[in-house]
Amino acid sequence: MRKENALAFQLKKEVETSLGLKLKDAEATIKAMDENILLLQKSNELTEAEFKTAEPELYHLKMKLIEANNTITRLKAQLHHSKIVA
Repeated sequence: MRKENALAFQLKKEVETSLGLKLKDAEATIKAMDENILLLQKSNELTEAEFKTAEPELYHLKMKLIEANNTITRLKAQLHHSKIVA
């Protein structure tokens, strides 16, 4: 029984070590992804600012199109919700 307990304890330690390494790897991956997202957001903001300055008419049309798409999506969700409730 002692041997079985020792073996179980050893297996537990190995699993904990393995999971610890996987957790550290996942945390490093998440940190890198967060950094990449921030860089992408900054790049998008700069591109958007340049576009707004260079082509103000197109920029305003783009904003209206985005607003219209958001309205359509919101109305579709309301319609879908009303069908479910009814």
